Formats: sequence, structure tokens, C-alpha cells
Amino acid sequence: MSENRIQKRRGDCRRKSFSSFLLFTGLIILLLSAGCTGREESGYDEGSIEISSENPCWSPVISSIVGIDITPHYTGDAEEIRYHCHASGGTFLIWNEPDYRIINFGNDAVTRESTLWWSYTGTEENTTNNNSGDEKITISIEAISTDSGTVLAEKEYLIENVNSTYCLKNT
Repeated sequence: MSENRIQKRRGDCRRKSFSSFLLFTGLIILLLSAGCTGREESGYDEGSIEISSENPCWSPVISSIVGIDITPHYTGDAEEIRYHCHASGGTFLIWNEPDYRIINFGNDAVTRESTLWWSYTGTEENTTNNNSGDEKITISIEAISTDSGTVLAEKEYLIENVNSTYCLKNT
């Protein structure tokens, strides 16, 4: 084979390799710029979540209730949702009418119930403590689509303990 033919073949291979590289790079950039996060595919607006409480402060020492009531409110267009609640300390309970029977979920609860109660357990290991006897417990709440399992909204709150009185705070 002549030297010219060999050089021509090498040039053709380089052009094909470079063209393939450009095509592959363009495809990667296109996929990355699409920004697939999963939330857009759910068919729902993301919405927001807030909680309300009739008893935002509670003391286990002098109380006729089991803890701090936490009622999540999801605002968005999903019809069927469930709530996933996690606490860095304490436990979630259901304690509602008509029988006020207590059901303990532990520090990680998934429920469709409208109101959960957070209560102190005496074994808070994952709390922020500033050595003054005061501690902060983080509560995270997610609204999840029952249909798709997609997280639609999430928010964190703090429960601060000052002198054995626990109070729910916005973060």
C-alpha cells in the first residue's frame, strides 16, 4: 500500500473519531441540560407543606396531653398524599378521637393521619445540645404522592427544649 493511501485512511479515521466524539459530547450535554429531577415527571406542581399545632409547647412533667400535636397541611394539586415524618429525637404517636388510644411510630413515621403527636422519650441521642440542658430536635416532614411515590414538598422544623419544656419552632 502506498504511503498516500495510508495517510488518507488515517485522516479518514481521525475525522470519524472526532465526529463520533462531537456527537457523543453533544448527546451528553443535551441530557444534562434537560435537568431531569423526577419532580417534573410527576405531573404535579411541587406545592408546599406547613404544619400547625394547637399545643406548640409541652412539658412531660406537667401535662395532660402526650406531646406536641403536629398537623401537616399540603398545598398543591395532588389529591392523594401521605406524610413521611422523621425526628432526630423523640417519637411520633397517634393519639386521636374517639378512643385516644396511643400508637407509637418511633422517630420515623409514614401516615395518612391528619395529626401526629411528637413526644419526648428520654433517650434523645441525636440532638444538638449546648451543655446548658437545652437541646434542639430536628423534625422533617415530606408530602408524598400516593400514586407515584414522588416527594411533592418537604420542610424542616425544630423542637427546642428549654428547662424540660419542648417548643415547636420554624427553621
